[in-house]
Amino acid sequence: MDHPDPSSQPPRPPRPSPPHTPLAEAMLREHQSMVTKKGIPIDPPDKGTGFSRMLAVTLAIVLAGMVIFWQNSSDKTQRLIMNSPPAVAVELTENDPAPGAYSQVDIMSRMFIKLRHAMGPESGSSMGMFSTMSQIDAWILSDEDEIRAVIMSAEFESAEDALDRLDDLEATLMVEALEDFEIADLESSIRELDHFIERDISILRTIYAGESEILDDADRAYIATRYAKLGKVALTHGLSDDHPDRKPLITGMGSVVLLELVVIFGILVLPLTGFILLVLGIVFFASGKLKFATHKPTRGGSVFLETYALFIGAFLVMALAGRYIADHEQYQHLGVILLPVQWALLTTVFWGLLRGMNFTRWRHAIGMHSGKGVFREIICGVIGYLAAIPIFLFGVGIMIVLLFLQALFAAGSGDAESIVMPSNPILEMIASGDIVTIVLIFSLATIWAPLCEELIFRGALYRHMHGYVHWSLAALGTAVLFAFMHNYGPLFTPPLIALGFMFAVLRQWRGSLIASMTAHFVHNFSLLTFMVLLVWVIAD
Repeated sequence: MDHPDPSSQPPRPPRPSPPHTPLAEAMLREHQSMVTKKGIPIDPPDKGTGFSRMLAVTLAIVLAGMVIFWQNSSDKTQRLIMNSPPAVAVELTENDPAPGAYSQVDIMSRMFIKLRHAMGPESGSSMGMFSTMSQIDAWILSDEDEIRAVIMSAEFESAEDALDRLDDLEATLMVEALEDFEIADLESSIRELDHFIERDISILRTIYAGESEILDDADRAYIATRYAKLGKVALTHGLSDDHPDRKPLITGMGSVVLLELVVIFGILVLPLTGFILLVLGIVFFASGKLKFATHKPTRGGSVFLETYALFIGAFLVMALAGRYIADHEQYQHLGVILLPVQWALLTTVFWGLLRGMNFTRWRHAIGMHSGKGVFREIICGVIGYLAAIPIFLFGVGIMIVLLFLQALFAAGSGDAESIVMPSNPILEMIASGDIVTIVLIFSLATIWAPLCEELIFRGALYRHMHGYVHWSLAALGTAVLFAFMHNYGPLFTPPLIALGFMFAVLRQWRGSLIASMTAHFVHNFSLLTFMVLLVWVIAD
């Protein structure tokens, strides 16, 4: 067979060169700068020098230490640091709610009141250690909680039991007052008893002695204002459950059932699903079917550690300024600027661009890209969050053990005041009914936190740390710093550490931050939605 002479073929037209756009040229330079080792791409070191790296490490350690110290300091210590005037004790009036609104005792009591109509009045003493009153007694932390327990005792036990509790409370208060005064000052010590608690005891004693008709309007308004729904329940004690003044207080079983279904779903179904997904993930990873998209960055450079240091420094300045404004009455009108300032912290994320990094390289390095598709990354984020629930619950378990050990130590040392229990300021803000406040809370928790915290901790900081240590150590390190940046106190950090670690695992798995941002959003949105639902069920 004759073959054509190649020299007789017409010449091929030249291959068109790629368009010379700035982005195309930058991508070409990026591709040419890549080398490979065993098939794994290796980036050149991030921007920065040895001196800038040493400076960034120093600043990051110092500033992170200052933030952790500040966020976990007492109110007294913070005032001392800021040279603020001493805290002025807030004088409650008879028109103010009693301390402990939406405490554990208050929430449980409101829930049990609604359940009582379906459970029957005998339910308080028919379940032994799991009775209504045993559960409430386990959470009593203050005299006001004792008063709430008295009201519940009258509802779930009897009026006589409530009167016995009032006697015990009065005797306890007398002993505590005597311990604070010399015996010679007996009369003055009696007068020093909290006059609000004294009035609470007097009004409830009148009610449960069957003489509520002698109460005047002032006493009725006082107890209803001070203890909200529970106070109104006390005032209607002895009336028929169908009485128009009492029925609205004890009904609403449907909303309680809905909340219980949500709780059961969250306690049983989601953790079980998450455990299955977690086990499958571990098995797939061990078998090589699940591979990480994030490769180990090349050591060197400092730009992303600088980003973290800049953020944490700006956060510290904001926290100090917020404290100063709150402590000085003449500046408190400036508190409105704190919210936009917090949003302004997002600008620290772009420090790498100001340092001269190419945009394409910067966004891939920090994780601000679509991965294998936005929708797919979002789905992976939801799956990853479900798999993180068992780890989160493990952190909750560690927290409970730490709190239990703290209580044992405090009881052994006689220092009961050292016991730190969680408060519910967010519940109180939601219960205020201010729609602007609720929207601001939701926006910070579901938009600002997933964006800013993920970009800083799982983006910039994780990127830098992963270049020097194994990814798991980088994940744990960023999780610890993430947890202690919050002002919950050391004993309440284990659940946050667990979450932060799993968010970092998602970053390592997907390469993109979309998955960890999604998981962060789902967690915060779920908790806040549950709080809103809870307030809707138990609010007055």
